Amino acid sequence: MKITLLVTALAGIALPLPALAGGPLVPPSGPTTAIYKSLDEVEPRRSVQSLAGTSNGVHVINQPGSYYLTGDIALAANKHGIIISAQGNVTIDLNGFTIKGAGAAGTPGARGIWLGTTGYNVTIKNGIVSGAGSDAVALHGAASARVESVQVQNAGGIGIAVGAHSIIKDCIVSQAGAEGIVAQDRAIITGTIANGCTLDGFRVGPNSQLTACNADNNAKDGFDLATSSSATGCNARDNTENGFLVLDSVTLTGCTAAGSGLSGFAARAQLHMTNCTAHSNTVNGVTVTGSGAMITGTTSYANLQTGIKSTQDAATITDCSTYSNGKDGIDVFRLSLVTGCNSSRNGTISPDGAGVRLSSEANRVDDCMFNANDIGVVAAATGNMVTRNSFTFNPQAVVAAVGNNVAAMVTVPGQNFTSTNAWANLAH
Repeated sequence: MKITLLVTALAGIALPLPALAGGPLVPPSGPTTAIYKSLDEVEPRRSVQSLAGTSNGVHVINQPGSYYLTGDIALAANKHGIIISAQGNVTIDLNGFTIKGAGAAGTPGARGIWLGTTGYNVTIKNGIVSGAGSDAVALHGAASARVESVQVQNAGGIGIAVGAHSIIKDCIVSQAGAEGIVAQDRAIITGTIANGCTLDGFRVGPNSQLTACNADNNAKDGFDLATSSSATGCNARDNTENGFLVLDSVTLTGCTAAGSGLSGFAARAQLHMTNCTAHSNTVNGVTVTGSGAMITGTTSYANLQTGIKSTQDAATITDCSTYSNGKDGIDVFRLSLVTGCNSSRNGTISPDGAGVRLSSEANRVDDCMFNANDIGVVAAATGNMVTRNSFTFNPQAVVAAVGNNVAAMVTVPGQNFTSTNAWANLAH
């Protein structure tokens, strides 16, 4: 009862509330100041259309900074769309708009974007350059340039050109009057297409890297790769000359060359090729004219001449498949090793097509399978070794000059394989 009365009494007492904190209710004296951001703070980039031009340029960028398009830019004869005269640190966002020329041949003498000096750190992105009578994106002198998500259509000259240490990503060049893509040394090019160009689809300098690029229907080579470059997952189709023309010490991985007017892959010394495909080329699937090639896991078929041909010393060809080529499956010169390969149905045009042809001396063919070729192995010179291979349905298993070392041929070995010669060849 006492506790209940005490609670009731306390409930009736009004306790004072603490004072609430807050700002002053009376505004400060003096003029009112703005609290919003200026337009330059909201959009720190500058419109290209706000820039003046010259006698040879519609708009000229002469200061470093970030720029963007607010609409299309029309090219005029002998007047480039955008001239960059600042030496570096310029970014242009095309903002989805087009720098465009007129007529089927493009506007005469007009480049789309031109770096008119030697520069660095120039970025062009997100738009279209169409109908330039000369080069579309001409950054030849720009080291560390970047061109991304740009489409070039109907350029009179080069589609996209950049200097050393540059990046080209996710671009498309269609119908350029010279090369589609030109890059100096140490370029990185990914996800880019060049088709219908009058010269090479891609021409890149030493130590460059290409990934997931396509070169189709170009009037010269699909890819022209300088020394120590690499291509991974790239495709060349229906180019007038070679699919891939590569210099020394180039690495090719998972690439395809088809429908070339010459060879699918034409390489010099120290080629390193892995898991590539060459088919339906007018000359050879793979042609190597330098020494020291290493070709692994590659398929070459339906080429009018030879599947894989090395004309110099010390090639190593391992675990490859060559079939239905017009002449030979594989042709090596001297000091070379062919092992673990399957070479079948070669000689579709030539009456003496071989699974493997040894054109000179001191080669070895080991542990390969030869099926339904005109001849399994041809050893034209002396000092070659042919061991542990199997031959099926070849009218002639081995044709060898005197002085070659061909292991014993066990014919129709049956179920027991009773031969005790570990180096014997098997024919059935």
